[in-house]
Amino acid sequence: MNHVSHLDWLYFWTVVIRQGDVSKWKVVTKNNIRNLPILGQCMQCACLLFIERNWEKDETEFRNKLDYFNSLSYPCQLLLFPEGGDLTYKSKSKSNSYADQKGLPNYDYCLHPRTKGFTHIVRQMREVGLDAVYDVTIGFPDTLPKTEVDFLGGTMPQQIDFHIKSHDDSDIPTDENELGKWCQERWQEKEELLRGYYTNGTFDDSQSKLRAGIKKLNDTSDDSTSWSRPTYMFLLLVFTMVPGALLYLWWGLMLPFFVLSLIFTIWLCKYGFGFDGLVLWLHREATQDFLATNKNRAQ
Repeated sequence: MNHVSHLDWLYFWTVVIRQGDVSKWKVVTKNNIRNLPILGQCMQCACLLFIERNWEKDETEFRNKLDYFNSLSYPCQLLLFPEGGDLTYKSKSKSNSYADQKGLPNYDYCLHPRTKGFTHIVRQMREVGLDAVYDVTIGFPDTLPKTEVDFLGGTMPQQIDFHIKSHDDSDIPTDENELGKWCQERWQEKEELLRGYYTNGTFDDSQSKLRAGIKKLNDTSDDSTSWSRPTYMFLLLVFTMVPGALLYLWWGLMLPFFVLSLIFTIWLCKYGFGFDGLVLWLHREATQDFLATNKNRAQ
């Protein structure tokens, strides 16, 4: 998927909810996100893949997480941004400088992909069965919130367009070098697709397209399931005041538990191996105990 803003994964989440099973969905994201308060710990518990742009560390992360999913026979879907970062003036300049060195065309609407992580993931997922690779292109016809600050400040797009094209595993090269070239060719197509989109206002080929509209809170004219602003305010009060009242009543009991939990979380995430590392360690220990038990029973 092309990477336009920090929130592309969040927008595509709405597509996954409508079209598939969101419980099997994992995202490959930057390592600094894992340290965000609350959100980062939730992502660790969900075993998202965190990369540092250091291939030795990233390869270990890919191998450990994918081996973990494979051992559970977990049919996960990975959302990968091969560009390695969102589209900005600085990242675009660096991408085009790389293209000049390699004799590749300059891009205006996306960045040149980094193929090493893509080829590694495809190769490892093929070991347990890879159904398809979905080439997703996202487009914003009007407002584009680039960061979380824009999003929280109320800068919301009224419409988001997705172009989705499926490639069966049998149609994808098996050679690693050819697979990297295949990824680069898809990005050349993506550049032309986006050029037509921002020129004509639509994806103009016959492939699968999906449009996600985001309604204003007070717009309920054609959607009987939409909620009005008073309803949102009521729910906001319920889900903030009720927990707040309970926390106040049980503060004497909750405070020590909260402090200990906070200390443990900070230590585990900053100096330890994180919640995701804890999950992998517990899984390895449980697997070893299971194998040892079966071996003793066999004897």
